Amino acid sequence: MHAEQTIPCPNTSKTCGISVAQSSTVVSDFASCSSSYPSQQVCDFYTGWPPTKVRQAALPVGEDPFTHIASSVWQVSPDEKWLFESNHLTSVKADGTRSLVNATNFVGHNGGGCNGQLSDASPRRFLASCVGTHWYSDGMFDAIFGFSRTLLFDVSTKSIIGRVDGNAFISSALSPSGRKIAILKGGKVRLYDAP
Repeated sequence: MHAEQTIPCPNTSKTCGISVAQSSTVVSDFASCSSSYPSQQVCDFYTGWPPTKVRQAALPVGEDPFTHIASSVWQVSPDEKWLFESNHLTSVKADGTRSLVNATNFVGHNGGGCNGQLSDASPRRFLASCVGTHWYSDGMFDAIFGFSRTLLFDVSTKSIIGRVDGNAFISSALSPSGRKIAILKGGKVRLYDAP
């Protein structure tokens, strides 16, 4: 095998990723995307052979350039998916309708992020693990403190049925039944029963 063509990353970035179109109905065959800001990526779209650049677009980081859905998406029911958009948990219906599962920004406005885990059994549960930062300043002394929020949602009611707050250095996991949460904090694993 030998290289037929070299394609630079968008905006002369040193690293980028490739996304391939999953449908023949789109105009582009693939997109090359690189992060330009903490919350934005720039994607160059190509088509044909040899590939020709047809357009460039700025998109939120983690969003698939073809489906416009975040890469971390959880299918909570046959007609509904959940994902994190701008640190808010969002519901996307099969018809494309979007609504907030919960209006709270779980990481605040100083940076951070969330990840999720969906139970296998009914009633379906969704565990959101979020890490954020607080800034402190008294005019002379500035400091930043990390924090975490672990939230358990009931999918059918979209309500929070459990919450554990702590420092930023934790990890969490949800049992397949959705009835137990394990949180690793300070070198110890704590188990929590969910209602």
